[in-house]
Amino acid sequence: MTSYDLRVEPWIPWRRRDGTIEWGPIATLVDGVDGPNPVVGVSTSRADFDGALLEFLIGVLAVALRPGSLDEWRRHLDTAPTYDELRTAIAGLPNAFDLIAPHGPRFMQDACLSDFEAQDVVPIERLLVDTPGEQTIKQHKAHFVRPERFDALGMPGAAMALLTLQTYSPAGGAGHRTSMRGGGPLTTLAEPRRLAALDDQLWKLLWMNVPTAAELGSELEPLTGLSGLLRDEDVFPWLAPTRESTKGKPPVTASEAHPWQAFFGMPRRIRLEPGGPGICALTGIAVDQTIAGYRTRPYGVNYEGWLHPLSPYYQPKPGAGWLPLHGQPGGISWRDWPTLTLFEATADRRPAAAVRWARTRARALGRQQLRLLAFGYDMDNMKARGWIAAEQPLYPLDDREAALLGAFTRNIVEGANLIASELSRQIRRAEFGDEKNASGDWSWVRDALFDATETSFYEQLEACVESGADADARERMAHEIARVLIDEAQAIFDQRCPLSGTSVKVLQHGVVAREQLRSMLRGYTPLGEKMFGLLSMIPPGGGRAQRKQKKTLSKEVAR
Repeated sequence: MTSYDLRVEPWIPWRRRDGTIEWGPIATLVDGVDGPNPVVGVSTSRADFDGALLEFLIGVLAVALRPGSLDEWRRHLDTAPTYDELRTAIAGLPNAFDLIAPHGPRFMQDACLSDFEAQDVVPIERLLVDTPGEQTIKQHKAHFVRPERFDALGMPGAAMALLTLQTYSPAGGAGHRTSMRGGGPLTTLAEPRRLAALDDQLWKLLWMNVPTAAELGSELEPLTGLSGLLRDEDVFPWLAPTRESTKGKPPVTASEAHPWQAFFGMPRRIRLEPGGPGICALTGIAVDQTIAGYRTRPYGVNYEGWLHPLSPYYQPKPGAGWLPLHGQPGGISWRDWPTLTLFEATADRRPAAAVRWARTRARALGRQQLRLLAFGYDMDNMKARGWIAAEQPLYPLDDREAALLGAFTRNIVEGANLIASELSRQIRRAEFGDEKNASGDWSWVRDALFDATETSFYEQLEACVESGADADARERMAHEIARVLIDEAQAIFDQRCPLSGTSVKVLQHGVVAREQLRSMLRGYTPLGEKMFGLLSMIPPGGGRAQRKQKKTLSKEVAR
């Protein structure tokens, strides 16, 4: 085998509506899209491969079909291109997708072959983000992810592993760069499909997140490499010598490449090493040629200042650059809903651009509600602690509605965080007599409270939006959420710290802690008064916090 062109090879495992898995090329996405058994997802057996493939396919559709305006984009949402039309469009892309070309560019691999000849071959499984490192193995800490799981991969498996690493690459030691969005970024996609109504074509999910030229804010030139305004390597960086990031060399900024490169970043310098026949450890399929290893060098492309369209961002301090959000150990819950779903950028938060596009598109299409898919790695530097994923409602609100609901729900989240902090503090006091004596990770308390109240939050949110999110609807929502938060906080405390069957000393600690928690939850402490104000309730002390909070809310909405 002398080539493996990902434009035409059957390297993607597609899942159809009836549950069958079919290997096919990219164009299989629209095969039978209007029939009884369309493609509804990808099925690689790994969540990170699935996520990276979805992002890659969005980028390929953007470059191959190039919708210029919302009207052009809209024509394809319900009427997808035919298999032949999509295959022809993909075939017209530059020769940038060959995985093992002996001469010429290789997909997402360094173009400078001579730089790698003296490098040792690294086992192929180290391409996988969750593979334990050498020190972890030496110290016998690889308890849950064992080494030597993948001794060889077939071409599809190697392509997916390489794509996933370049898309989500974590820190890898000196000079081994992270992805364009740092190690293990959080990705958010707008989900337009209504599965219960058999409206489950994967095409619709991908196309909803494909940017138009107008949305990217740039004139898209044909990928001929002849216009002088856009070169193929501005989109696919492996078509040119790598922009190394050794000391003194500047990073690659968003102004130096086309916005499409956000889908095709290449931070790692890698060359795959084709081998002989064998069995792919990922798929279990016997293949004529495997990839058993790769060579690598440090100081690949260092990206800086990019705003990836599929990721939310935050600003650590005023005037600082925007940084992508990353997954956290507690996963994604309703406390993240205002940040992820409302395109109402605050001073320090901005949802993914794709969320803004989807909101505008959904309103133009007359849709009442979408869903938000959020997923990504929870990384601790080089170590993958887990993969997180969640779905949340996404409403096509106008700017004023989004601003109002955003400020309001952020207050609710802040109030819930105050309750979670006090609950954690009083549990530690009940168990240890003094919270300062309680060591360890107590974030489980916050997670337990948000998990217990998640269903209520989304039910009340739905009712609030359906009622127009006016002042009365918001007040009803806040009061109901407050009631549930208070009840669940007390229940979590009582379950963790039962006031029976304990020693007198432990009982004394528990009684005092429980009463202090109840005082806060009833608004009789300064912290409780603040919490009442955030949740639109009048505390027993008079309501100073509530009046202050309403004044702040009015200022935020006006801004």
